[in-house]
Amino acid sequence: MNTFLLDFSLIWTSALALQWSSSLDNDLQWRSVDWNKDGKPDSSKDAWIISARSRAAQVIGGFVSSELKNGLKSRPSTTNLLRQNKVDLSRIKWAHGVNSKIQLNNSIRGNAMIIEGDVSMGSIESRDGMDLPIMAHPPLKTSDLSLTEFVDTVLHSKTSKGMKFDFKQLEVVEPSFKIIKSRANEMTGSLWLNADIVQGPVNASTKPVEAAQFLKLVKHYFPYAILSVGWTTRFGPQLTLPLQIINDGSYTMDHMIQIRDVLKAAEIQQPITFPIRAGLSTSPEAHASILWLLKQFENSSLTIWSADYDMVDVPGLMKLVNHIGKENIYIDVPSGLNCEIQHFEE
Repeated sequence: MNTFLLDFSLIWTSALALQWSSSLDNDLQWRSVDWNKDGKPDSSKDAWIISARSRAAQVIGGFVSSELKNGLKSRPSTTNLLRQNKVDLSRIKWAHGVNSKIQLNNSIRGNAMIIEGDVSMGSIESRDGMDLPIMAHPPLKTSDLSLTEFVDTVLHSKTSKGMKFDFKQLEVVEPSFKIIKSRANEMTGSLWLNADIVQGPVNASTKPVEAAQFLKLVKHYFPYAILSVGWTTRFGPQLTLPLQIINDGSYTMDHMIQIRDVLKAAEIQQPITFPIRAGLSTSPEAHASILWLLKQFENSSLTIWSADYDMVDVPGLMKLVNHIGKENIYIDVPSGLNCEIQHFEE
């Protein structure tokens, strides 16, 4: 297996650089964890925890050995070592909901390491023509930024920033994948593909993206991209009638089993991150269920997200974060909550 050695750091005010190296063999080691605090490593529970430097290789540069045959460049951007090679993934900076030209330009100039946008079928403002993949969150169907322009702008910036695309509708997935695939040889940053493929808490009514077809397309076009799949949710202030605020709810084992089953049925082998909503992840039931899911997939991780007005039990959330370790969790939440997480002290 030919792999490359990556050194990582967090230099927030400087541009990301490109660097080749020789081997990740020493980094692809499984790390034992003492979950039950008995002073002995729990070998049955550590299969899903990859070393931090290997995980960071996926984030910033994507998988680096087999992409060449699939049209993905393997030159990853780098960051410096953190805490003696133990990378704190929770400090990776995101640009979220980047769906316009001005947002994209600001994100490229800023310190975000991964730029995320929502992809929908629609039209470009002030242009006539057929619908095409645009950057817009449903129900919006117009934008000043197409997916093609988004990708080209990031690639031409020479920043090696990662790109994450969020799909809410199946109809836009394959046309979008074809656009991204046509530019894969130019990519130096990581590629993330996100969709909610299972109905989740609290009695979520939003229709998930059809799981089997989405996963089939991901495997066909981008078998080495980072797969981000989760649940539709219903939490926080609800803007539909009757107006209400939902502050109680939790992920359950049933939610975990459902997503496990669809991923196993699709025979997914690529790296997976599970996006979980912070406010629904704080109960003991949620903790046990999420930990169980992570053990089902080698090389899996969590991405914690939250909406602006969600009520979050931060101490409850931090029990989960500390149990799993920040080297296995990406955190993409509003700045206020992120500050609480980063400065939390028990």
